[in-house]
Amino acid sequence: MSATARSRPSWGWQSILFGRQLLEAGLRWQIGNGLSASLVHSKWIPGLQLDSPCYNPRILPSGGDPLVAEVICQGEGRWDENKLSQWFDPSVCWAIKAIPLPRRNVDDKLIWHNTADGVFSVKTAYHLAVELDRRRGGWRESVSWMDRKSWIRLWEAKIPPKLKVFVWQILNRALPTT
Repeated sequence: MSATARSRPSWGWQSILFGRQLLEAGLRWQIGNGLSASLVHSKWIPGLQLDSPCYNPRILPSGGDPLVAEVICQGEGRWDENKLSQWFDPSVCWAIKAIPLPRRNVDDKLIWHNTADGVFSVKTAYHLAVELDRRRGGWRESVSWMDRKSWIRLWEAKIPPKLKVFVWQILNRALPTT
């Protein structure tokens, strides 16, 4: 998933790219046997990003991208604490050891980390999208020159709902054009 936008991407293409960014931000690996998630490049430690150098690259195994399985004692359902302490900072080791491992061989799976059960929800995706949009400076909660009371007056006005929506679209420069 490495496609990028050209100089003047369409709204549809921009939306697809933002959707990909949203998925990348909201998904993380739930570790089973550790054979699917990259030790360094995958999001698999809850609450931590491995973008920062929290591991020692000189000690990690050479020859490609090591998998999380390298720090799991397979069949025992526990972490290899010797490797963890050699390869990661103590705070990261603590976070990794807090991740429960299954006793039986279970594949890793991608989960939506913004919900308690790991299942995607539109509500949490929307909240994440708003947060991502804010970070890149594109989010406007409302027209800044209108205060809250003015908005309340608009929505409580005794006019047809489609007229309220039309006025809202005008004020937010959201009228569809051809």
